[in-house]
Amino acid sequence: VRWEKLMLFLQEVLDLWIKVQSAYLYLEPIFSSEDITKQMPNEARKFAEVNSNWIDIMRKVEADPLVINADKIPGLQKKLHESLMMMDQIQKGLNDYLETKRLKFPRFFFLSNEDLLNILAETKDPLLVQPHLKKCFEGINELVFTQTVEIIGMKSPEKEEISFIDNIAPREYKSNVELWLLKVEEQMRLGVQKEIDKSLQDYQNPKTKRIDWVRKWPGQVILCISQLMWTFQVEKRLQEQGLDGIVEYQEELTEQLKEIVKLVRGQLTDLERVMLGALVVLEVHARDVVA
Repeated sequence: VRWEKLMLFLQEVLDLWIKVQSAYLYLEPIFSSEDITKQMPNEARKFAEVNSNWIDIMRKVEADPLVINADKIPGLQKKLHESLMMMDQIQKGLNDYLETKRLKFPRFFFLSNEDLLNILAETKDPLLVQPHLKKCFEGINELVFTQTVEIIGMKSPEKEEISFIDNIAPREYKSNVELWLLKVEEQMRLGVQKEIDKSLQDYQNPKTKRIDWVRKWPGQVILCISQLMWTFQVEKRLQEQGLDGIVEYQEELTEQLKEIVKLVRGQLTDLERVMLGALVVLEVHARDVVA
């Protein structure tokens, strides 16, 4: 009878033990971060209690590692059960906390809990956000930081760079990484908008040759302005000349396309070749629509 009771006890304890250990190994690195514990004081307090129970159990097991003596450890099953219950509460609090961060900065929904926790655990060092940027912003490889850790621009995987209008100092937002990322998102739009405005003015300058213009500006800006000017010219020719104007514009588009194709066959950087390849596809489509 004693052995039967001992076996049942050990089975229940080991089942609890495995669950507690798995949850503990997941939560322990998280609550080792000072930033996380400051932002989640209630959960940190509960985890400290779990940690104390776990260390106490481990010390007693180390002193007497025989499994058949596990029933001699005072309150072992109760402590494991209480620890598991507290870690369930901690996990729920952690998920609620991550949800609030995601609601403030929706692009965090693209990140796993582990990736998001890595960011939140290192709020003192904004540079550690860099590896996760690709998942938040498609086409953005990294942010450009100054030596004083201010953000002044962004780079694509092809090393194409666009400057921000206003610098962003993450330190001013303390541990609220989602707030300065919202500012980054805003500056991304404003930075691209400014480049588009400048590029449009350059395009409309009579002294600017289109063949030089397409190599002067960022790829996204070139494609945007090309589509913008195509739409403008089509509407203008239809209003002023009707179908005759469209026929004339088709010839101009064909000449523009020939110039771009000739440029592609020459010496280009990898970045220019990718951008011009995309431009050729759009230009062919634009010409075919007019035809």
